[in-house]
Amino acid sequence: MINWLVRFRNKAFWLSFVPAVLLLVQVTAALFGFTLELEGLSAKLLELVNALFAVLALLGVVADPTTPGLGDGSGAPGGAARAEDS
Repeated sequence: MINWLVRFRNKAFWLSFVPAVLLLVQVTAALFGFTLELEGLSAKLLELVNALFAVLALLGVVADPTTPGLGDGSGAPGGAARAEDS
């Protein structure tokens, strides 16, 4: 079961959750006709920020705040518990 309290206290969670929500808002707004009309360098910077937000969101998906660092816990498949069994 997911420990939401621990997750909400983790900086990595917020670093990925906020950009993911911002991307969702941007895409949803585009469905209703609200778009940012940027040209040239501004448009390229927006694309760069969107790509960065996507990467941060992906990192948050794999980060487990209940384990030290960004690695898997001992109970994960292929983790330390599996290695001890062999």
